[in-house]
Amino acid sequence: MLAILQRQVPVVITFHNGETLSAKANLMSSVASLFAKHVIYVAQHIYDLCYLKPKTNYTILPCGVNLEQCMVVDQQQARQELGFSADKKYVLFGGAFANLRKNYPLLQQAIKLLNRNDIEVFGNKGLDRATITKLIAPAICLLPPK
Repeated sequence: MLAILQRQVPVVITFHNGETLSAKANLMSSVASLFAKHVIYVAQHIYDLCYLKPKTNYTILPCGVNLEQCMVVDQQQARQELGFSADKKYVLFGGAFANLRKNYPLLQQAIKLLNRNDIEVFGNKGLDRATITKLIAPAICLLPPK
């Protein structure tokens, strides 16, 4: 919001979702987007959630993946290299467990309903992309935060 108050330098705003989580943040961000030179939304639903939105000068550009860094790796081989058990079901959670917006408690409830003790969940808090890329292969599923 502060950046758009000056008119000397063009401003590009990127919306990642936090801008839409509260009514106050949504309103301030939406107004700022109307004065920006260009606005980037990292997902269609973020654009849709904004109260006010530019009709032009915006792009929906998902956060990308570097395909040269993400290679298909055999699951059993990856488990051996990382010291993971061949008998467990690993779930990669796409967020920090403590971040309430990511809704880790919902995942815990779902796992409890399965009534299994062979499921292990790991998150990505504090991990770099290279480490997360290595953790994808041994997982049976990847859960985006929501």
